Amino acid sequence: APRELFPSEYVDFRDDVQVVIGRINRMAGFLESRDSDELTEDMSNKVLEIHNQINQVMQLIPPPELPDIATVNKLLVNECKDLIRQINEFDEDANLTLSGKRDELRKRINDYCRNVKKTQVRAKADKEAKKAEEQAEKKAAKEAGMTLRSYRRRMNKIEENRKALEGKSTDEISTTVVSSFEEILGDNFNGSLKVSLDDAGQEINCESSLDRKGKSILIGKKGSTITKVAQIVSKKLGL
Repeated sequence: APRELFPSEYVDFRDDVQVVIGRINRMAGFLESRDSDELTEDMSNKVLEIHNQINQVMQLIPPPELPDIATVNKLLVNECKDLIRQINEFDEDANLTLSGKRDELRKRINDYCRNVKKTQVRAKADKEAKKAEEQAEKKAAKEAGMTLRSYRRRMNKIEENRKALEGKSTDEISTTVVSSFEEILGDNFNGSLKVSLDDAGQEINCESSLDRKGKSILIGKKGSTITKVAQIVSKKLGL
């Protein structure tokens, strides 16, 4: 098939990668046919690693440049069929049929190209959005003095707490917090406590009108009381 119908500077490179994938699949099949032992398992794991890496290379190859409508509408029947064969070879999910008259073939190709280009636009937008999100995460992690991994764990935990608190009423949360303080402090707790959720519904806030001494009792030595209360509340509310 004439390559000018489906131009791409990566045509030969992609063909080479496909050959490598075929050879790797044959190697994997050979190892699967053998009796399992330590050596076979080690080789199978290595082959699988190579297979995954070469597949990643294949996914990085830019898609071929699809012809525009004006170009397709000038193609003859044989040229349309040549292009359809190339499309089916490149895109296993395309499954375009070769039968039909010239105008039917042209429409089939144009419809395919139109859908692919829409998908590519969406994919590009998603990729850019994901990149922007990752950059924002890195910036937020840096400002928080955390590694990106630790920051993500923290944010995931906050989101889990938010979802858990969504199903809880304010009265239930308040009662749980107050009863937890009573459980820890007993008679030393006078009940002067206002419990609420922050605006994002992610954290439980406690406010008290007690004097400094009273608040220090609620907090505990080095925050021991607050820590114990937080553990009890988390367990009771499923946080």
